[in-house]
Amino acid sequence: MTKPRRLSAEREQALRRHFETVNFPRLLGMAIDDVAEGTCTLTVRMRDDLKQRYGVMHGGVLATLVDSAVAFALYSLVTPGDEITTIEMKTNFLAPVRDGDVARAEARILKKGKSIAVGDVHVRNGAGELVGSGSATYMLLGPKGATRATRA
Repeated sequence: MTKPRRLSAEREQALRRHFETVNFPRLLGMAIDDVAEGTCTLTVRMRDDLKQRYGVMHGGVLATLVDSAVAFALYSLVTPGDEITTIEMKTNFLAPVRDGDVARAEARILKKGKSIAVGDVHVRNGAGELVGSGSATYMLLGPKGATRATRA
């Protein structure tokens, strides 16, 4: 696999600012570690309010990490201001994320067409062990407020 091209400093900063406006991942404590053309790495550190009843990270946190990592990998490929939405997602939970650990989602876009994009994700803990994997399919909606007639 070839190394993804770096974004311009301005484009990367714009994506990082955009990430800060997305409330749910911020609520969970997610942060962008890295973003490049067609890739994104997000992390979330385990904390007490993210645990499920058995004391490990809740699966919904990992699913949101998968979804958000693919979204921002895709945002690196679309025109600034274009909107996207998840239309399908799958998450595999392979091992627990425990106290004091971090979940790191590394996403890449596999295919971006005119209206659909697909990405995959590997989620690793702080030791680099695979704790989850997933994929997400997104619909490309075009500029905010655009209708099908104006996008065609």
